[in-house]
Amino acid sequence: MGIGYARPANHQKTAPVRTELEQRLRQAHPQLFRHLRVDPLAVPIGRGIETDDGWYELIDRLCSRLDEELARTPDPAFAFEQVKQKFGVLRVYTTPPANARLTGLIADAVGESRTTCEPCGATGATLVTHAGTMRTLCEACRPKGD
Repeated sequence: MGIGYARPANHQKTAPVRTELEQRLRQAHPQLFRHLRVDPLAVPIGRGIETDDGWYELIDRLCSRLDEELARTPDPAFAFEQVKQKFGVLRVYTTPPANARLTGLIADAVGESRTTCEPCGATGATLVTHAGTMRTLCEACRPKGD
């Protein structure tokens, strides 16, 4: 369950990463998140990070790897356009489109999201379809009866 706000136990919609976690990411990785919480009509990341809190560590690791690569091969225009969950896995959209090395790092994080529980961050999670939505959930976070 996300920490950003209270929600019913049976509610399965992805909650946005809570504001203080977004702030940590923004402070640690300013180039990547420079569009975070700006006008959401201008840039999708303006809506914030659209995942549950369990992927915070996964996103932070991705950002650190991207920062390392950008230190080797600078690209001042590179930034996140959108970071969200779609069809149960992490989606990361960037501007300009990432080079092959950056794309590979993003693909690795997407692959890791397939086995990382979105609400709690536990490993060994699997993709679950429930009430018309797809989520990556561990056994403990899976809705009862699935």
